[in-house]
Amino acid sequence: LFGMLGGPLLGLFTLGMLFPWANKWGALIGHLTALVITLWIGLGSYINKVVVTQPSAMTIEGCHMFNATTTTTMPTTPPLVSTGSVILDEKDDFPLYKMSYIWYTGLGMILNIVVGLIVSLVTACFFLK
Repeated sequence: LFGMLGGPLLGLFTLGMLFPWANKWGALIGHLTALVITLWIGLGSYINKVVVTQPSAMTIEGCHMFNATTTTTMPTTPPLVSTGSVILDEKDDFPLYKMSYIWYTGLGMILNIVVGLIVSLVTACFFLK
């Protein structure tokens, strides 16, 4: 939730600090656009329950840990490890719903800056005349 809301807010402050030619319309439209898109992606992936997981390796091939002599006592019962492959439910999810939540902040910030600069340049042409 913080990435969905914090990214556009970070973009708003960055737009105001680093781009002196950005105006209030660019900041407003950029912020609203980034906010709507990040909320759409975040809530859409939550509602559709998109789970992207990679199955872990189930072998110890190439592991040199067992090549040494140790004096530790090990349990004699074998661990419950499945050697079968994990089959994920492959439905036709929207590709942006598979994006990690960690990227929501960066996406919101970049969207805010890009849209804010474009709107600022377009509205500056109208207000200068």
